[in-house]
Amino acid sequence: METPHSEANAGLWGGRLLTFLSLPSTNQWALTHAESCAHGDVIRAVTQTAGRGRLGRTWESPGARELTMSVVLKGQYCPQAIAPLLGPATALGIRGMLADAGVPATVKWPNDVMAGGAKIAGILIEHNLRADRYVLGIGINVNVTQSEFDDMELLAPATSMWLSTQRAHAPDTVLATLLPFLDTALSAAMSDLRLEIGSAWASHDYLRDRQIRVNTPGGVIAGAYRGMTAEGALRLTDRAGREHTVLSGDASLRDASHDA
Repeated sequence: METPHSEANAGLWGGRLLTFLSLPSTNQWALTHAESCAHGDVIRAVTQTAGRGRLGRTWESPGARELTMSVVLKGQYCPQAIAPLLGPATALGIRGMLADAGVPATVKWPNDVMAGGAKIAGILIEHNLRADRYVLGIGINVNVTQSEFDDMELLAPATSMWLSTQRAHAPDTVLATLLPFLDTALSAAMSDLRLEIGSAWASHDYLRDRQIRVNTPGGVIAGAYRGMTAEGALRLTDRAGREHTVLSGDASLRDASHDA
């Protein structure tokens, strides 16, 4: 196993920044080494060869094209009641960094970041119960070109900082700019500032006033999006007027009149 370059106090809240030239998955490394990871440690891979996404999706991250990293949080700072806010808070932190870099971005439930109607960043949150560590996996499309996206045969449109601004961005600079935004957003979540997170989410909500389709563990629900609750759940009204609160799922835009 490659030995990472370690920088003390270069992560979050005094944590380390551990940089690997290559890893299969930053989340998997953090989960495997959770007991030795401190609160605020940031694990970064210049190249990620077997990254994991939500719902079992996978992707590769070539160097200089994407920023792939994971943030480790101690469970003692994240009571179970606020755990669902970690994804939205992380998405808001990424959105803030993108706006600072000149990329107008929005957030999409549960924890995607969008630009120009396409996904520019995603988040995967996992929990090592034994070590009581949350691992926040982050993938940001930095310099990926349209032809590279075309070769990936993606299920949904994707974009990058390069495509949004027509200029290259150094992943090291993106990381350095991102960390203060994550500090602010995650500190709000860990302080249980639900109204603050909810207000920020509503201001940048990609799904606002849209007809959507949500794949949930119990099946598909379609209808009118009603926002995110203070607890991080999605609210939806179906065609029959029934209200639904969805704790876990995957949302996409859809004309609900096409659903039975």
